[in-house]
Amino acid sequence: MQIARILLPPLCVFLLFTLAGCSDNSTQEDTHQTADSVTPPITPSDPVRLDQVEQLATQLHQHAIAAAEAMLANLNRAIRTGSPEALDVTRDGWFETHRQIQTLLALYQIGAPFQSMYEPQSHHYAAITLLDHTPLLPGYLDAVPGYPKSGIVHALDVEIELDNLLEKHQFADAEFVIFGLHPLEFFLWQKNALLLSQDSTVETKRRQLLVRLIATHLVEQLKAMHETWQNQEFSASYLPATSRQNEEEDPLLAAIMLVIQHLIVDQLEQDNDTDQNTYLNHSNYHQSPGLHWQGVLTGLEGLLNLPLPASPVNSISLTALATCLSDVSKPLAPDSCSTELTELRKQVIMRFSE
Repeated sequence: MQIARILLPPLCVFLLFTLAGCSDNSTQEDTHQTADSVTPPITPSDPVRLDQVEQLATQLHQHAIAAAEAMLANLNRAIRTGSPEALDVTRDGWFETHRQIQTLLALYQIGAPFQSMYEPQSHHYAAITLLDHTPLLPGYLDAVPGYPKSGIVHALDVEIELDNLLEKHQFADAEFVIFGLHPLEFFLWQKNALLLSQDSTVETKRRQLLVRLIATHLVEQLKAMHETWQNQEFSASYLPATSRQNEEEDPLLAAIMLVIQHLIVDQLEQDNDTDQNTYLNHSNYHQSPGLHWQGVLTGLEGLLNLPLPASPVNSISLTALATCLSDVSKPLAPDSCSTELTELRKQVIMRFSE
């Protein structure tokens, strides 16, 4: 069975477009259009790659679920005992869960997986906002300086119940975030003393109930994602279509390029609302921004390790890029690491042209 390869003329055009036209200033709208355009018909043409993608997807989903479950268990122990040590373990679990989810999201940058994650389906919000959306409005959750009775914790007329809070998640503003990693980050680092409180006030009970609900929902959301991936046969999005007459761009190449664009280049851009690099919004409360890139690069490495007919072994190193991104001695500029990113793109394209 012949696997579709990239012809040399389109490759040259793509190379020029990627290295010259696709600057770090590409708009989010452009990248989303690219994501939609690479969705192939679900007609598996390469059982070897299909098997590899399915194995990778299963592994990454299971790792994310396990990390979230461990964090939930430690969170429950910290609340039950009021132990600062248990809270520290929970925080470590938050970092691991964030890393695993960032790794997993590398699979969701093309075609049907992208649409399921980043575009609203049956709700007014996209699935990504239930996992890893930031920035958020902390006063929507709990008291903040100057507003001692703000947020869901103090709104006694708001029932802390899953369906009710899902309706209020992002219902009027993108920063009205209730679910996902970053509301947990806010509580674990900004409300840690109150979270461990052993008093019996209504506010304490509501705060602890809310945090447990958020962490529990994160586990269930990840399980639902894995089930959807399997039921919708998302792994086939990585296969060249057999029904097309002309050889076209390999969707695996498109996926790798979109991971670089969406999860690295776009994250280096300045967020107009917070006046900082977009990726720094992921550490507004724990203040450890250097940890952000670990999961992204692991996810990218997973895609690079998927086999190609003529090049089954990954020979592309991410060391130079990782070193550049992890240098947090000063804020990264939008064009930071451009040399490393350009070289990486060049290596990827050359690998697919073999």
